[in-house]
Amino acid sequence: MAGCPPYQSALSKNFCRCHQFTGTAIIRLNHLPRINTLGRIKAKPNATGNLQPKKINPVKYFLLPILIVVAVIVIFYGLEILTQVEIEPSTLCAYDIRVGSNVSNYTVVFALEDQKGNIGPTNGYVYFKIFSSNDSLLYTTSFRVKSNEFQYYMDPVLGYSILSYSWVVPSSDVTPVPVSDNSSGHAELTFLSMAGHFVSGSFQGLELPHYP
Repeated sequence: MAGCPPYQSALSKNFCRCHQFTGTAIIRLNHLPRINTLGRIKAKPNATGNLQPKKINPVKYFLLPILIVVAVIVIFYGLEILTQVEIEPSTLCAYDIRVGSNVSNYTVVFALEDQKGNIGPTNGYVYFKIFSSNDSLLYTTSFRVKSNEFQYYMDPVLGYSILSYSWVVPSSDVTPVPVSDNSSGHAELTFLSMAGHFVSGSFQGLELPHYP
């Protein structure tokens, strides 16, 4: 660095030295590494102008994982039902009738099993009849069943869910019996497969609707 110009007094000399020192300090400071501030988290000012940290969205961090788990479970069971292999039934492995409160309706549930013990769905026809204690016909129906209409239902006897078919019969469609008739009826179910094989079962002790 160039020397100080000629000075006339001690004050000017000291000023020159101080100026030289300052210039040297500025040059050295310019050689210091710069601090990178790109990684700092920027806080947003609130309504009063004060900085505040970014809030966490509870829907994104808490509810979204739960919804994903539920969706996976639904997809899993849906694929399990869709990929069920149709069987050729040889027997009814389950047949149950659940009577509603005050005999308001009948929920009929049945499951099919083949000769190898496999429980599964199949296409076919259902024939269902309800009889009184003296074998008078009180109700009859028949309809077609598709394999993709089978769903998992809890079997009270087995204690676990099995792939079954279910439908509801309103008690208003069943011919009532006199109140004096305390006897129970029975229901007969027959399933006919598309291959022409049929299986059947009988449900005894069925509570019947009464009329005054």
